[in-house]
Amino acid sequence: MRDGRLVWVRSLTAFTVVALIAMAAPAHAASGADMRIDRVTTNVTAGPLGTKVVFKIVAEDVGPDPITSSLDVYYDEARDVRTGPFNGFDESAVNLRIDREECFWDGFGGVGPSADTPFCEFGEAVPGDPVFVKIVATLVANTHAHIATLGFAVQNESGELDLDLSNNWAVSRIHIT
Repeated sequence: MRDGRLVWVRSLTAFTVVALIAMAAPAHAASGADMRIDRVTTNVTAGPLGTKVVFKIVAEDVGPDPITSSLDVYYDEARDVRTGPFNGFDESAVNLRIDREECFWDGFGGVGPSADTPFCEFGEAVPGDPVFVKIVATLVANTHAHIATLGFAVQNESGELDLDLSNNWAVSRIHIT
């Protein structure tokens, strides 16, 4: 009888420990779609007025959830992409004339892309499915600064939860010689 009681006490203890661990664990991990700018590259880092600058931007949803509204990549003055939301692009503030915008997507899950300057709208996006934006611009003298600065950011159209806002924007600078 004593051995039976010991087995019962150990079983009850093990059950209690498992139950306490289960109660302490969250019901589910935080869900949402982490949008991010993966990289921004340019064909030049400096040049005289009139130089053509090609910006290439790669962005994606890194999960864990898909974006069910629309993954949008846009450009704006550098100071504005950090503070969001988009408030209208002022070309005269950046020493660049935007000549062309192109939106590319390998498209494993969504309906995009739609070039809607200064946005590229890609529709629904699944984690790991990168989107690509190409901006062709010309260096111009709109301000007295000797630098052309353009910012890039991602957003979704429905305000879905973004798990990490720190990777939603990037800035590129071109020196005017």
